[in-house]
Amino acid sequence: MKLSQLYMKTYKSFPYDMGLESTKLLYRSGLIKFLEDASYSYTPMGKLFADRLRAIIKNSFEGYMDIEMASGEEKNINAYSSDIKSYKELPLNLVYESKYKNSDYKFKDGLLNPKSDKMMKFLSFADEENAAGAYSEAKEKLMGIFKDAGIDPKCLEEGDKATFMLYTDYPLKSFMSCANCGYGGEADELRPVCLDDLSTEEELEMEEVYTPSVGSISDLESFFGSPASMFIKTLLFDVKGEIVAVLLRGDKSINIRLLAEHIGVDENMVQMANESQVREATSADAGFAGPIGLKAGRIFCDEQVLRMKNAVVGANRTDYHIKNVNINRDFKPEEVGIFRMAEEGDVCPVDKAPLKTIQGSCLAQVKISQADSKYLNEEGKEKELFEVSAYVNLDRVMAATVEKNRDDMGILWPKGHSPFEYYIIIGNAKKEEEVAAGEKIYDALLEKGLSAILDDRKERIGSKFKDSELLGIEKVIVAGKLVSEGKVELKNRKTSEKEDVEIEQLLK
Repeated sequence: MKLSQLYMKTYKSFPYDMGLESTKLLYRSGLIKFLEDASYSYTPMGKLFADRLRAIIKNSFEGYMDIEMASGEEKNINAYSSDIKSYKELPLNLVYESKYKNSDYKFKDGLLNPKSDKMMKFLSFADEENAAGAYSEAKEKLMGIFKDAGIDPKCLEEGDKATFMLYTDYPLKSFMSCANCGYGGEADELRPVCLDDLSTEEELEMEEVYTPSVGSISDLESFFGSPASMFIKTLLFDVKGEIVAVLLRGDKSINIRLLAEHIGVDENMVQMANESQVREATSADAGFAGPIGLKAGRIFCDEQVLRMKNAVVGANRTDYHIKNVNINRDFKPEEVGIFRMAEEGDVCPVDKAPLKTIQGSCLAQVKISQADSKYLNEEGKEKELFEVSAYVNLDRVMAATVEKNRDDMGILWPKGHSPFEYYIIIGNAKKEEEVAAGEKIYDALLEKGLSAILDDRKERIGSKFKDSELLGIEKVIVAGKLVSEGKVELKNRKTSEKEDVEIEQLLK
């Protein structure tokens, strides 16, 4: 590839405030462009590197057939799973790409937390016995991909799900990890364990208390002189037009994902109730909702609330709360579940060690789930069909590769991750001798089946050196002043080692 025929623009600096070096280098090396809506796109050169990463990942999952997504991912998957009737059709291995909006997006996080995630998904339909093997095999393949890329991700497992996360000192997304074992995952995907004992405190008589303009948990702590753990907060949501209430201990945060899973809807269908809906359900202003006399379609109670006694709740009356409220005596929750967010200090369900919060980016995930279809086994009996899915966040892996393979001058691509093996620099495009030497070497490398870039642009040699360092292709050939002696300079980008090489030697 000749740079004179390719769009290529590099930059001395990065114009935005961003916390991670990988995105800065991808931009400065001319591989990505930022758009007006704060998203980005790959340049022609950047697409070559992105396609190389795609090929590496896809080649690691040999035997998976490409399909195209149309009219919704779930419909496409169901079309294949419902068509499997016999054990003879198993396993069925498919691969496709999808794009998802990232609700956690922050511009400062760059490609490790992009506005939308481009995912390559590998899906295997299998029987129950072979699903576990496919799950383990997918984990091994992903770990191999990351090892070759110089990335050392942490693998966090919960049940039949493994999350590969890149640990960072920079605050990206919160993950919970057991201090002893490999248990863990994204904080909003874990189900915290409740070890609280049932309070043995004597039940006191309910009492309504005037609490003028005291609506937040912090205000209630000051007013009552009690910790947040003594309050039950009532959160109201609009779920497909129905008002749903969730009761949480005052010092805990709601986990929308777990709530949506419990109800059986997508997360985006769970919205905070608006002001008029709050008043309709409570006959009060926001901040004074409580479970006693609440007008809600469904009332869910986090399991931790069951252990509480003599709690403080909203009175469903503006400027009033009720203290000494007790479950079953004063109100009965309709449904009990886990609706709180896991947090540091919660215990691991495997070994009861404390969970710690770590920051990072989700690079990939593998999980086993039961499909909606069944098939007939060898004995003609109907059996459950299982899905083993592995997805890779392509742009995050690209950024993670750069984050872990760089120096002060630019990117240092790991072996096999650059679409080019050589970067050939013509020292002076006005000198025919140097141009001819560069082109001869370029043609000779291509004839040998090697890949190369020929920097034949009419730029100063210093600019070409800078661009080659930014782009990070390992082997650099300089057809400069030494051409008059029948030689060129061969430089290793990673080690900075240089040697003078006879041109004829490269043409052989």
